Amino acid sequence: DLNNRIALATQYVKNDLWVLTLSNPRLSSKSDESPGQAYQKIGEKLGKGIGVITPEANIYRKKLNLMIAANDLPDIMELQWSDINRFKRFGIFLPLNDSIEKYAPDMAEFLKENPDVARMVTSDQGEYTAIPLISSNDEELVTSGPIIRKDLFDQYKIDIPKTTDDWYAALKALQEKGIKSPLTINSKLSDLLAFFDAVDTFYVQENKVYYGPAEPRYKEALTTASKWYAEGLIDTDFVVMNAEQVDEKLIAGDAAVTFGNAGDNFERLLDNPENESFKIVGANFPTYSAKEKQLYNRLEGKAAAGGVVITSRCKDVETAMKFINAAYKDYKVNYIYPEQQEAVKIWAEGQLETECVKLPETLDLTTEESTELQNLLVDITTYNHEMSLKYILGAESFDQYDKYQGTLNNLGLAKALQIYQDAYDRFLEH
Repeated sequence: DLNNRIALATQYVKNDLWVLTLSNPRLSSKSDESPGQAYQKIGEKLGKGIGVITPEANIYRKKLNLMIAANDLPDIMELQWSDINRFKRFGIFLPLNDSIEKYAPDMAEFLKENPDVARMVTSDQGEYTAIPLISSNDEELVTSGPIIRKDLFDQYKIDIPKTTDDWYAALKALQEKGIKSPLTINSKLSDLLAFFDAVDTFYVQENKVYYGPAEPRYKEALTTASKWYAEGLIDTDFVVMNAEQVDEKLIAGDAAVTFGNAGDNFERLLDNPENESFKIVGANFPTYSAKEKQLYNRLEGKAAAGGVVITSRCKDVETAMKFINAAYKDYKVNYIYPEQQEAVKIWAEGQLETECVKLPETLDLTTEESTELQNLLVDITTYNHEMSLKYILGAESFDQYDKYQGTLNNLGLAKALQIYQDAYDRFLEH
């Protein structure tokens, strides 16, 4: 309403810079500080007032869309690459090449020393639209993975699984010990597919772009997941589960395995004061069989967390860039618990030996490509998600699998693959 907008405008006047952070901020994070505290310390060094907007995760997307629609922008924004790619065509982000060279010497040096990262954040026209949010060490490049109740595994003398078959045996053993839902997971399909070394996204193998659900491994994964679900090894409510409900089941001992990240997932669980014996650890991503290496690379890349942009609203680009440089130089992500640090190391094991790598999130699509791809993916991903769940839940017969694949093609999968391939080829030329 009007009063809120007047209050917001007044806040903008009181601070020299305003920063929108991700709901799980990465530009500046310390275990004992909120983003606001960390940023304000940087502002004090620069002699500037820094205001911070950190929306809760459940309203972040709504807050961001409202800001963009109203052109009510802060000076600096931490964004995921998907949002940077989505909004950059509106002309609301400033090109950063000159200001990086002039005012961000540490970031400029990093980009020169890391040409792989520089290529990721360079447009086809050679411009830096965003500064990468940098992971502080290589182990942090896989920040999510399987998580187990180690105390329950130890209590029941169950070895930590390595292959998909090992996971099946472990979940069966937990079930026999009375664990109601051995594997509980939120509604994110990709997290469940990780237990079968499969992905529901686009990826690259030998410089060619593929779509996971259109490849043979995906059918194997859905078939195995369906078996696990039918036998009660996967939480029957996983389709509608949220993070808090997953936590509750793990803490109560109604589940012993999940998939989550080393940040807030671990912190919420390890902050649990109710059970002194409660212990969680990260477990390796499974290989599909003992003879195989992991097929899909889950390394996120040093710039995968997202990027930092300076918006067209910013009137003091020099201070904004100096602030970003100071944040990059002085602050890195530090995990509170040793279990978090150990988990990211475990999840990274074997990742450099995989055949298939993630499609870079920083691909520079033309406006026409972006519009056409967005329209195609709405139908393709919605249909794939719906059908994948039907196969897992036993609501669809695998006798109809060829029909499902045919519908993916009819929805324009070949065109989507071509758009990504063209963009990836340009990316390789940077």
